[in-house]
Amino acid sequence: TDRCPVLEAAVRNKVAYIDVCDDVAHTQRAKRDLHAEAEASGVPCLVSCGVYPGLSNVMAAYMCRPGLGSPFPDSTAEKLRFSYYTAGSGGVGATILATSVLLLGEPAIQFVEGTRRDTP
Repeated sequence: TDRCPVLEAAVRNKVAYIDVCDDVAHTQRAKRDLHAEAEASGVPCLVSCGVYPGLSNVMAAYMCRPGLGSPFPDSTAEKLRFSYYTAGSGGVGATILATSVLLLGEPAIQFVEGTRRDTP
């Protein structure tokens, strides 16, 4: 689609938004079409956060970090181990894993101080 309908609805209704989409075009549309409106409305919108690695890792680190509002303020965790399970995938977990590994072979797009860098 050439729109971001769920993100548009979130901004319109002033609801915080986060997604784990990994589609570059979606990210570019979100920034181009909705950034100014979301910012003016005070609506936090985080797009393309990723799942693994990505948002799940950030959430786990947050959960174990004392003093940052963690639900486990007395945590003494020194390291985290991750194990990923893809539920509801209809038995295609191996395919999802293979696709993830294949993606590691593609250039990664980074933005450093506003400048795009494609890294091998």
